[in-house]
Amino acid sequence: MKVNGQPERWLVAARISYMTKDDLARGDDVINGLQTQDTRSTDWVHQEGDVVVHVARDRNLSGAVPPWERPELGPWLTDPFKVVQYDGIVAYDVSRLSREYSDLSWLRKWAEENHKKLYVIKERLRWPDSQDGALWDVAAERAHEERLEITERITREVDALRDAGKLVGRPPFGYISAGEKWDRYLAPTDDGRSYVPMIYQYCIEGWSLSKIAQWLNDRGLKPVSSESWWVKSVADIIRNPVYRGHRCERTIVPPDDVEEHGGKILRYRYGSAWVGTPHFQYGKTIHHCEPLVDAAVWKRANEALSSRPRRRGHTDFENRSMLAEALFCPFCEDSPMYRHRAPSGNHVYLYYRCAGRGSQRKSCGLMVRVEIVDAAVNQIMASTFDVPVQRPEIVYGNEAEVETELNHIRFELKQLAARELGREEEDRERARLRGEYDRVSKTKLTGDRVEVVETDDTYRSLWEALPTSERGPWLVEHGFRVTTDKKRVIVSQGTATATGELDKPKRASTVKDTGPVYHGICGCGCGAELYGSRRGKKKKWVSNAHRMRAAGKLGAEVRRKQNSPVGHS
Repeated sequence: MKVNGQPERWLVAARISYMTKDDLARGDDVINGLQTQDTRSTDWVHQEGDVVVHVARDRNLSGAVPPWERPELGPWLTDPFKVVQYDGIVAYDVSRLSREYSDLSWLRKWAEENHKKLYVIKERLRWPDSQDGALWDVAAERAHEERLEITERITREVDALRDAGKLVGRPPFGYISAGEKWDRYLAPTDDGRSYVPMIYQYCIEGWSLSKIAQWLNDRGLKPVSSESWWVKSVADIIRNPVYRGHRCERTIVPPDDVEEHGGKILRYRYGSAWVGTPHFQYGKTIHHCEPLVDAAVWKRANEALSSRPRRRGHTDFENRSMLAEALFCPFCEDSPMYRHRAPSGNHVYLYYRCAGRGSQRKSCGLMVRVEIVDAAVNQIMASTFDVPVQRPEIVYGNEAEVETELNHIRFELKQLAARELGREEEDRERARLRGEYDRVSKTKLTGDRVEVVETDDTYRSLWEALPTSERGPWLVEHGFRVTTDKKRVIVSQGTATATGELDKPKRASTVKDTGPVYHGICGCGCGAELYGSRRGKKKKWVSNAHRMRAAGKLGAEVRRKQNSPVGHS
């Protein structure tokens, strides 16, 4: 009891390292370690005649996390508004506060500075105590040793399961964990079978990662670790080899530099960029599962993702020039030409201008009016390329399939020891796998090839149906290249070439703006609005009479001030 006779206020600290999804879904009604800690601590407070202010329940949280960083307990230790609401902290076991020796020392020091009490029910520890914390040190050391033993046991079990080819860890999107407790494996879900192949196909077709993410969000799908899809989560799916049947070990890419604080890494440097999380790479296969895409599709999607250019800065796609990305200077090697604004008097002229190539690029200065180049290209597309569209089709080779099959045989050879076969049976299985490996490795490899087929559409019809802003990328997609100088424009596609002469640019006629311009309110105070020409002196009065009226008012005001008495009491 307090000195004034009022009951003390206690904060209950409860923590559990692991809860299943079913327990989390049932909430606090389920009987588990978290509820028993809550019950024992609350009963102790009530037996003492005191009150419970709050129960901080930290779920799925390791004992290595410092108390001030715990999502439930942390704010009650750091927020001044919460700190003043209780007189002490009670926990059932010292490990429920922390399993780190230094964290418990910090908590005792914090209690002294903030005039708080600490009590542990199981070990019957009180703070402040009469033994200068000796019992606290013993309990903290024991909790720390228990954490090391738990970590060693879990690591040993996980390594044994991984070496046996069993599933370890959380399943990715499109898969669930199936099988018995010590024999888990990845099994595809209905969403995985439906959407994962479409994600890979859209990537091959050139969809941006943001467009794929928006498509997934619109269909109400959620990734494993967040509430919505982002560019990074889509890229992780495309790069993950689990979707072609191989769950691989992830290792950290060694950074060029790190920034640390208190022994904890805050960020990593790769090249000139600093990031908050390290880069990962996929290593050896640790689990074999049912693939959702074949090896050829996985390879093509990753090649498409790696080869697409990175856009820098903002691009206004709706106002893009007609020949954007397709027009090049004929005098400079591979030098693109971009639209350039050139103000002249009251007009703005648009030019295609040579931009140069490389980091230290230098333009040759070629500038051609946009409207005459666009008109010439439109004429060429209508006259020369009114022919059927030839579409390239990729015929995939067998390189990816052969490599996938070899990886699968290597994985099976590695898992022979874990299958606990008899000596003769193991020898026969090993011989069979080696023979299969030799047979597959001798397979004649065929690379990917491209076959050109004609379609029912013509280049002219597709060109005329496109909006102006989409014609440049369309030309690049179909293999067109456009060059121009001040006299002619050349459009080429493969062996087909067409030339068009440029018309002389028309100079826009100058049109003077003779509309009235607002100048303000009349200076005499009549409130009349003043309008005048754009050029010339700005008007101050409606007329001379208004100017004289303003002068008369000013004179009268001056005379009134001169005749007014000054200094009288």
